[in-house]
Amino acid sequence: MNEHSISALLRRGVSSSIVVFIIVAAVFAITTRGHLRLSYDSATYMSFADSARQGKVGTFATSAQANFTVILFPALIAFIRKAAPIHWETVMLAMNIICAAVTAVFLMKLVRAVTDSTAAAVAALLFYVCAYDVFAWVGWLLADHIYTMLSVSVFALLIRGITNGKARNLSRNLTMYAVLALAVITRPVGFVLVPLTVVADWVFVRRDTNANRRAVWILFAAGVIAAIVVHAWFFQDMRRWPSDFMRPKLQEYADREQSGEVVWGHPEMAHARPVSFADHVAIEADRFVRFFQVTSERNSRTHNLYSIVYYGLLYLLVLFGIASALRDDDRRRSAVVHVAVLWVLTAAALSAVSILDYDWRYRLPLMPQMILLAAIGADALLRRYAVAQAQPLPSP
Repeated sequence: MNEHSISALLRRGVSSSIVVFIIVAAVFAITTRGHLRLSYDSATYMSFADSARQGKVGTFATSAQANFTVILFPALIAFIRKAAPIHWETVMLAMNIICAAVTAVFLMKLVRAVTDSTAAAVAALLFYVCAYDVFAWVGWLLADHIYTMLSVSVFALLIRGITNGKARNLSRNLTMYAVLALAVITRPVGFVLVPLTVVADWVFVRRDTNANRRAVWILFAAGVIAAIVVHAWFFQDMRRWPSDFMRPKLQEYADREQSGEVVWGHPEMAHARPVSFADHVAIEADRFVRFFQVTSERNSRTHNLYSIVYYGLLYLLVLFGIASALRDDDRRRSAVVHVAVLWVLTAAALSAVSILDYDWRYRLPLMPQMILLAAIGADALLRRYAVAQAQPLPSP
């Protein structure tokens, strides 16, 4: 098989949603070994599922916690346990695998639409199936992969409006906001997608001007600063919180922060117990940075080495992709990069003012955006290499 036929085969493979789906589903079916695992959060979901089966609406309508933001997953568990009481765990595992594979399909579509590069698409597929923050959670009874699929669906529909002007129609809008509504009731972090989607759709799809781009980033920076200041002020003394709404959950988070916690379950990263307003701000700033951390003293040496190699390459390509797209004359590509970066930084900022999981599980829904940026970087490197190769050698 010659180089041309291999290239054609790869192009057909990454261009086929069915092929991508089968590859990813097969890989994750193997890594999970057909076994669904339960975690601390799984017990909560199971309890909520029991409440859903018993019709206890108050469990999700309480003002003490935003339980309505997770109603979709427990309702799904309740339905499957009733429909397949013996094999419900197998069905839930299959659903996780399917959602992870569908996410890969969306990612491949995005990469092809933005780069039209077979090599970039292959790189993105490899980054996805090799991402610890992706495959590590497929086998757990958690809402992460369902939420990631919904979040990426919204993102993909938003990007379609940028890459394909004909997609800026009523059908796209209705689908995008319907999926967005499902994301909001799947995980609490879904609520931040509402303003993010509305603003990104208005600015980068409908009114994409340099002035509007600058305004978005000014608004984002101001919003993050305001959120950190307000968060630090309340968490310094929760008696300042003016309402009973969400008080128990916020008090739990405040107690964690007042102990100096930065990352849940990592006492070695904790600060001294905060006293001043500035101490709380320092914790939140540290939490924002650690959202992107890839190693931990609690991980094995092999795990840390894998993370250094994987994320070292990923982050370098992400940075190159961002830099190259912002200097490029392709306005659509730069708009996609703006939206992807905004998506990632918004999630990091939300973690900074709430909680960061001990193993960075909350980074999972952002992996497709980071891999897309890395694929754009890989494409830019390949195009630069091709230009260099095409230049004639100097005369002797």
